[in-house]
Amino acid sequence: MKKYSLYSLVLVNVLPIIGVLFLDWSLFSIMFFYWLESAVVGAYNIPKLLLARVSLEDDAKESKAPSNVRGRLSAVCFFFVHYGMFMLGHGLFVFEMFGPPDINAQTVVLGIAALMVSHGVSFKLNYLDHREYEKVSILQQMFAPYKRIVIMHITIILGGMLVSLFGAPVLALIFMVLVKIAIDVYAHRMEHTKLGTFIRNRVRV
Repeated sequence: MKKYSLYSLVLVNVLPIIGVLFLDWSLFSIMFFYWLESAVVGAYNIPKLLLARVSLEDDAKESKAPSNVRGRLSAVCFFFVHYGMFMLGHGLFVFEMFGPPDINAQTVVLGIAALMVSHGVSFKLNYLDHREYEKVSILQQMFAPYKRIVIMHITIILGGMLVSLFGAPVLALIFMVLVKIAIDVYAHRMEHTKLGTFIRNRVRV
C-alpha cells in the first residue's frame, strides 16, 4: 500500500503517451491535459485547507480545540481567487502558445476522471491515512500546490516550445512526457518525504 500513490501518479502520467500513440493526441492535447491536472490539484487543495492545522505552533491542547470555521472558509476563498487567476493565466498561455485547440469531450472526460482518481489516491493514502494534515499549517497548505506545479509547468512549457519547433514528432512528444513523469515522481517523493510519509513507510517494512 505504501507506494500505491506513486504508482497511480505514474499510471496517470502514462495516459498522454497512450493518447499520442493510439488516440492521435497533439501537442496542444498534452498541454491541455497538464492544465487540467493543475485544476485537479487545486480542487484537492480545498479539503486539505479545511483539514490543515491552524498553526504548527499549536500545542496538543489547542490542536484539539474547535477550528475557526470562518478563518478556514476565508482561506479557501482566498485560495480559490488567487489560484483561479493562476489557472486563467496559465490556460490563456496554453491556448495562445500551443493552439488552435483540437481536443474533444472524450479527451476531457477521460483526463479529468484519471486525474481525479490518481490525486484522490494520494489524498486518501498520504494526507488522510498518514495524517499529513497534522504537519502543515493552513498558510503552508495554501501555497503548497505552487511549489510543485510552477517548476513542473515551466519545464513542460519550455519542452513544448522545443517540440513545436520540430513539428511535434511522436518521439519528441513521448520524450517530453517522460521528462514530466520524472519531474513529477521526484517532486512527489520529496513532498511526502519532507512530511515523513515515505520515511515512516520504509521503517514499517
